[in-house]
Amino acid sequence: MPVAIVLPMGEGFSIKNAGAVALTVADQLQGATGKSFQVICGHDSLGLDSSLMPSLSLSIPKFFWPPFGPSRWRDDRGLQSLLKQIQPDLVEVHDKGNMFLRLSHLSYPMAFYLHGDPRSASGTKTLKERIKIAQRSVYVVAPSEFVRSVFCAGLPAELSSKVHVIYNAINVERFNPLNIKKSEIIFVGRLIQAKGVLQLVEALNLVLKTFPAWRARFIGAQHFGQTKPKFPFEFEVLSKVDPDIADRVHFDWFQPYDRVISAFNQAAISVTPSLCEEAFGRTALEGMAAGCAVIASNRGGLPEVIGDAGILIEPAPDTIAQALCQLMASPDACAKVGAHGSERARTIFEPTAIYKKINQLRLDQLVIKHEI
Repeated sequence: MPVAIVLPMGEGFSIKNAGAVALTVADQLQGATGKSFQVICGHDSLGLDSSLMPSLSLSIPKFFWPPFGPSRWRDDRGLQSLLKQIQPDLVEVHDKGNMFLRLSHLSYPMAFYLHGDPRSASGTKTLKERIKIAQRSVYVVAPSEFVRSVFCAGLPAELSSKVHVIYNAINVERFNPLNIKKSEIIFVGRLIQAKGVLQLVEALNLVLKTFPAWRARFIGAQHFGQTKPKFPFEFEVLSKVDPDIADRVHFDWFQPYDRVISAFNQAAISVTPSLCEEAFGRTALEGMAAGCAVIASNRGGLPEVIGDAGILIEPAPDTIAQALCQLMASPDACAKVGAHGSERARTIFEPTAIYKKINQLRLDQLVIKHEI
């Protein structure tokens, strides 16, 4: 196997419980023509069935005993043993800078694939860590110009030149933009303050009274797999919903990915009102792929995803409400924005085109005699 793709050890690879990194990797590899990849991820209990990508070869490390001590020690030993069996031409570590640094002493060529904001992720927070990663990588991939600029801040030019922007792909075949849309607004993401959830609830309090035929739906929770409210912020969000519209605002908490796709396919409007600077904005892209009219924050990597195919706003209740009213008041305008977003998702973020870019980067950096 020429390329070993190492996912975070907490990441599953099943249609029922895949995380954002696994979904991104699976969608990108939809564009691959061969099977020259070995994806390495978590534990059997996380779900390693082939439903996410049937043609892909999956492996899990054998975790060494004793079952105590730092988990990273067991993870590293298991990974090193598995890589020794695979003998890859390239090891591509995704998302976890600290894992990359711990494995970078190995004899294999190493690459690092960013998925989040480097300033908030272990192993990439400091300039010293980012310099080490760039020095030890044959290449670094960033999912947006925003992430590249953050990662490269303070890096010497010769190291910055190793950092390439390749947008995340989306498997558009999972989505149906031609589906008849309901008068529904959807939010998908973690229910945490940084995602702008309270601002969206306050906006809904303003607009749903004026548009009684419309409903809103929240999918997600503070933690992965969580099926009911557990944390103070979640109860605060629930308490902020105006009682007059409470019967039209639903919280579905964590849902398997196939149900998330179904929800996107039915909703007319998708909102990503993040207060934080998103590295990319996968849920906004999923909304576009499904033909939703997308409203998104004007921060981080989201403007690169949305382009001119959605409505970018400052994530405050009044601006969110204004954008919602603009779409809810005009079904034709809403459908037009949704169609534009769907077209953009199917051109800019199509898996085959994205795969060709990352594949060319691999070939440019390594002398691999057979096709990846």
